[in-house]
Amino acid sequence: MYKTIEAVYRDGAVFPLKEEIPVKYARILITILSENDPGKNSDLIPGSEKGWNVFSTLGDDAGEGCLKDASECHDRYLYGK
Repeated sequence: MYKTIEAVYRDGAVFPLKEEIPVKYARILITILSENDPGKNSDLIPGSEKGWNVFSTLGDDAGEGCLKDASECHDRYLYGK
């Protein structure tokens, strides 16, 4: 079985970020995604509370759109189709 689980490796242990690892013992392959040490800056950890707070406020300052049918004509507006 192959399954991708996002996790942080720290001090010799693997800590899943979103879900539990479905087995008690497993052979794993670890790929280092960044040279940054997430232990030094918790904002670098994917799914952190600060990250979700920023994401949830992205559209707060957006103005009213001028396109009444933007969702219906999405491809035409973006790609000229």
